[in-house]
Amino acid sequence: MRRYVGILVVLAMATALVLVSLACQAKPAAEEAPEAAEVAKEPVKITYWHFEPREKAGKDVLIQVIDQFNAQNPDIQVELVMIPKDDFNVKLLTAVAAGAGPDASIIDQPLVATYASQGALLSLENYVSQEERDEFVPGALETNYYKGQLYGLPLNFVCVALYYNKTLVPDPPETWDEFLAIAKEVADPDKNIAAIQIPGGGYGAWIWPAFVAAAGGTMLNEDQTKATFNDEAGQAALQLWVDLIKLSPKHIREAADAFPAGHLAFLVSGPWEYEGWRVNYPDFKDYGITLIPKKVKYATNIGGQNLVVYSSSKYPDQAVKLLKFLTSDEIQAMPNFVFEGNPSKKALKDLYKDDPDHQAFSEQLQYATPRPTVVNWIKINDEVIATAIDRAFAGEPVKQVLDEAAEQANAILATEP
Repeated sequence: MRRYVGILVVLAMATALVLVSLACQAKPAAEEAPEAAEVAKEPVKITYWHFEPREKAGKDVLIQVIDQFNAQNPDIQVELVMIPKDDFNVKLLTAVAAGAGPDASIIDQPLVATYASQGALLSLENYVSQEERDEFVPGALETNYYKGQLYGLPLNFVCVALYYNKTLVPDPPETWDEFLAIAKEVADPDKNIAAIQIPGGGYGAWIWPAFVAAAGGTMLNEDQTKATFNDEAGQAALQLWVDLIKLSPKHIREAADAFPAGHLAFLVSGPWEYEGWRVNYPDFKDYGITLIPKKVKYATNIGGQNLVVYSSSKYPDQAVKLLKFLTSDEIQAMPNFVFEGNPSKKALKDLYKDDPDHQAFSEQLQYATPRPTVVNWIKINDEVIATAIDRAFAGEPVKQVLDEAAEQANAILATEP
């Protein structure tokens, strides 16, 4: 009996020692649990790069928007980095090449294809539903596609429309025939009046696709491997420009502030014109803004900025959530947030209805046609199409210069990645 009791005592003591040992081992785990919970609650940190707004109001609202996102999403912490636009592209290219780029950023439209071709961008095909895509103005959304894949969301976009001098042109044209007829009627070099100012060079080459589209044409074929801007529509568009330029002596059309001075009947340009006049010519009101006249349909060009997520991001879900927030109707409608042009959402078409000038561009933007989304399009625009336009303005045959330009463009397109 004593032996049995002794054995029980020994077993009890051993059990106690085991329990004490287990308790000691369990205690650090219990102490670590709160720390683990705290780690789990740490917000995911992502960086977002944006052009630095020139005006303080723009900077303030951008900071406010990011703060609002962070407040609404406590599990995500966005670090905003503002970089002057003139320095932005070089810094972005350098950072991405070094693997030190942001999680997301604003980006100029033509660069979507460039970065997507290098595998630097996250495809949004599985992140953005068709219903969400349908909320954007089609022309703006299409600037984010590369080889059939969606790589970004449009933030804001701009286009050109037709300005007209109300004294010279009481009723603006709707068709090309009316456009040319009015131009012939009002142009009078002896009175220092020219029909129009249409720029040459790369800027003119950016505008010209609006007229190609208005004639029912395209710049490239459907798979963007061959030039089509030399077909009948392209020839008609360039011939219209040549005919209008013949009615517009260079010394008149290129004089400083020729339009507000009353020396031009028409001007094809963007919203920056009236914005400048409001500052420099506050009493100048004798103008209207209307849709670019059509041959087959209404059309215009497009420029602006998109938002993208980089494939190197460790937190793509959170970065995409930021993009959707920044392109939401609520945020895009905030004063001073869309710093250039118009918001990209269909629902905001009448956002500027109290400002007829701005609203005119909002109307025109509904007919925007995106530039081709190929890597070398800027090269084709600036070096090939711009040269063709300048040659045609100098008197060379339209068909010849466009056919030669198409050959040059096709050679460049053959080098696409």
